[in-house]
Amino acid sequence: LDLPNTLKEIDEFAFSECSSIKSINISDSVVEIGESAFNWCENLEEINVSENNENYSSENKILYSKYKSILMCCPAGLKEKEVQINNDTTTIYDYAFNGCKNIEKILIPEGVKSIGNNGFSSCTNLTDISIPNTVEYLGYSAFYNCINLKNVKLSSELNEIEPASFEQCVSLESLEIPKSVEKISVGAFENCTSLNTIVVPKSVIQIQAAFEGLYNLVIFGEQDSYIAKYCKEMNIKFIPFSNSSDTLQEETNKEVALNKEEKQLEVKKIENKVEEKNENSNEVNSYNKENPDNSENEANISIKTKSIKTTSSSNSKNA
Repeated sequence: LDLPNTLKEIDEFAFSECSSIKSINISDSVVEIGESAFNWCENLEEINVSENNENYSSENKILYSKYKSILMCCPAGLKEKEVQINNDTTTIYDYAFNGCKNIEKILIPEGVKSIGNNGFSSCTNLTDISIPNTVEYLGYSAFYNCINLKNVKLSSELNEIEPASFEQCVSLESLEIPKSVEKISVGAFENCTSLNTIVVPKSVIQIQAAFEGLYNLVIFGEQDSYIAKYCKEMNIKFIPFSNSSDTLQEETNKEVALNKEEKQLEVKKIENKVEEKNENSNEVNSYNKENPDNSENEANISIKTKSIKTTSSSNSKNA
């Protein structure tokens, strides 16, 4: 779709849900693009902006502000499986990647400070995400319905896990909440049915029905903390760290180290047995060398004993 050179404004939701559009070319005359103008266009593969446009630009088929400080819209039908966001980007708009069903990995650069509401919602093939520590705001429903999302690293600058941030992320198994977070809001992890371990720091002082539908959840935290009391009230399994500096990874490392130590002890026992057996064998061989007649006598005695047993057995049968 080629937009005319006379066009100056594109209103909010102007082309949203237009499933037949595969590409959009924006002319240099456009001075304003409304919110979600191209969202929910499931077959839209590329957005291209004229180089002469003074307000907007495009890179790798994605719509940005002129100098790329704002990522506005990634087309839902983009074919690429991995996306690298421009290094100059500081803001990711609401619904920017909503419904991008082909993307498996998104690389967010250091410098991004804000990720909008539903920023990555329904990216159904997204498997990994690392949110850099420059991000201070992660909008509500940011990863809603990312059903294949398994690995998440959160920014250490977040103050709140917003409502429905990871709702319906059914493949997410574990997560560590940063020590900067004070509040986990309604439905943040609702129906994350595979989520079985989560680390909640002492900094968290408010939780609002964040873990609905998580029947196998185990929460790790400090003994004398808000989360410990919350788990007791909500009948959620809680495991305290042995000390305040522990994290889930540190606990896991301890278990691995313990298993390694046990294995080393087992190996040592086996080695000792082998050494003992070798020593006994050497003693026997040494004795036999020093007393060859005795060795021959032992062999003769063994043969004679076998002969006597055979004869005895034969006589018994004849009788």
